[in-house]
Amino acid sequence: MLMLGFGMFVIMLYGESMLLDSTVLMFKDVLLRQTENFQIIYDFSFDRSGDLGEIADFLVSQDNVSQVLPCDIVNAHLNTLLVRANLEVGYLVSKDNVQAIMDHIGAFMVKGDMPSEDKEIVIDELYSANQDLGIGDTLGITEYDRYKIVGILKSDCYLMTGVSDAAADSRCVVVLSSSKGASIKQLLDSSGYDTGALVIVDNVTRGEDIDRHVIMVESFSGIVIIASTVVIVICLLVMANMYLKDRRAEWCYYYSIGYSRSDIYLSVIKELLLTILGSVFLGAIGATVVYALVKNLILLPAGINPVFVLPEKGLRSIISMWFVFALIQPMIYFNMQKIDTIDLVEKEELV
Repeated sequence: MLMLGFGMFVIMLYGESMLLDSTVLMFKDVLLRQTENFQIIYDFSFDRSGDLGEIADFLVSQDNVSQVLPCDIVNAHLNTLLVRANLEVGYLVSKDNVQAIMDHIGAFMVKGDMPSEDKEIVIDELYSANQDLGIGDTLGITEYDRYKIVGILKSDCYLMTGVSDAAADSRCVVVLSSSKGASIKQLLDSSGYDTGALVIVDNVTRGEDIDRHVIMVESFSGIVIIASTVVIVICLLVMANMYLKDRRAEWCYYYSIGYSRSDIYLSVIKELLLTILGSVFLGAIGATVVYALVKNLILLPAGINPVFVLPEKGLRSIISMWFVFALIQPMIYFNMQKIDTIDLVEKEELV
């Protein structure tokens, strides 16, 4: 029973971590992985003094940039297990450039048609599940900005792309590049361009956004994990105390036939260590089962990529178990002091 309790402790800690870390990974997919491949530049100047055309020509001359395309941006909701976020996740370009957006990150269609008309869009299959949207539905935050979904694609970063007849006159461009950890703003500033009228969304600025979102998620998840861990530890200590009391009569028999309290204590410690090792193995099996169930019943239907390998979380579970083991030591000491020969124990029970 004690082994089962420790095993459930490992499984519950792992399950909580998987759910909460999958939420963080979702933000990273959208905020970081997209901007490793797509960077956005807005010109918010009144007279369009940002000169996006000249900047686009300069960026295309860079080795890591393949194209710079005029575009409109789709703002859409993302539902996580904890919060609902409004993020820029889609790029509307001219009909001839939709395939270029998809090819840049290796996205491909899984069903439906490519967008060919104004305000037609294709969305990633995970986003489709996340928002419960399919082919024929409309997508958009406001009634004016509504886009018809004509196909479902597969990517690794919740990509959306579609057609906008107004993209050519947009005050926004999307940069197709490989810019992990790179700052377009720093590049433009160092090259003498005036970026004061521009809003630039790249991997660096998105890194600042992800820190803000992750801090919010991790603050909440930290409270949940600490509270649940305290409850589980208390339950384990109660179980351990019951286990030790049940074994006290057995130890009295050992004491009666010549075993010392030290011998009995060492045997109890060995037994608990074997119990913990067995519970780690049991917990690992249980965690694998929990992963499969949570992945297929909760995360994927909600359009959230599951996290499986969590070495630091596994280490935390093991450290927590050793902490519980340390807390059990005073209980063992107390029960060791209660050991006596079996005849005296029986005499006390009769009295």
